[in-house]
Amino acid sequence: MGIAPEMLTRIFQYGFTTREDGHGFGLLSSALAAQEMGGVAAAHARGGQAPSPS
Repeated sequence: MGIAPEMLTRIFQYGFTTREDGHGFGLLSSALAAQEMGGVAAAHARGGQAPSPS
């Protein structure tokens, strides 16, 4: 499970989704909430695995 590397640059964009019934607000909302609290939402790969948000 994870995010395809070619999608990594778009995952925090408004409206981006990979789900047929998705809206594309989940990761954007998380990123905005993190920024409001002085943090950062990021995605990275772990040792040969597909990238995942953290």
